[in-house]
Amino acid sequence: MSCNYDIEVFRNSIIQLIQTELNIKITEINAEKNDDFNITDILPQNYYNDITDQVLNVSPFIYYGFVSLDSSTTGTKTQTTITMFISVVFDNSNTYYANDYGTYGSGTETKVLRYTRALKEVIQDNYKKFAWASPLSVTEFTPQDFELNKGSDFKVGGIHVTGTIYL
Repeated sequence: MSCNYDIEVFRNSIIQLIQTELNIKITEINAEKNDDFNITDILPQNYYNDITDQVLNVSPFIYYGFVSLDSSTTGTKTQTTITMFISVVFDNSNTYYANDYGTYGSGTETKVLRYTRALKEVIQDNYKKFAWASPLSVTEFTPQDFELNKGSDFKVGGIHVTGTIYL
C-alpha cells in the first residue's frame, strides 16, 4: 500500500521527529551549559495540538498547530506549503536560580532561550529528513505569555517550521 503524503502526514512526521530528538538535544544543551539551571525533558504524552479540549496541568509541554497552509493546484498536481508552530510552554512560577553574581534572578529568559534553541536545532539537524517534502526551514518566534487559567503564569518560546509537499 502506498502512502499519500499530505498535511496530516507532514504534521505527524514533524511531531514524531521532535518527540524522538528533543530530549536528546535538551540533554546536550544542559551538558554544554553545565550550570545549575537545567531545562527538563518533555514527556511524550505532554504534546498537545491547538484544538485540544483537555485541561492541561503539566509543565513543560509542547503545544503545536498550523500557522498557514498555502496550496496551489495546476491540473492534477498540488503544491502545499505548510507552516507549523511548535512551542514549549512551562510554568513560570518557580524559575529562580543562583546566578554568577551570587544573587537570585528569574530564569525565565534563559529557559525560553534554551528550549527554543533545542527545538530549532532538532529541525536544523534533520532539515532534509523527509524525501517527500522540501528541505525544512525554521524560524524562532518571540517569547510570550501563555494563559491557560486566569492568574496562571505560563511562558512560551518556540519555532515555526515550514516545508512544501507535492500531491
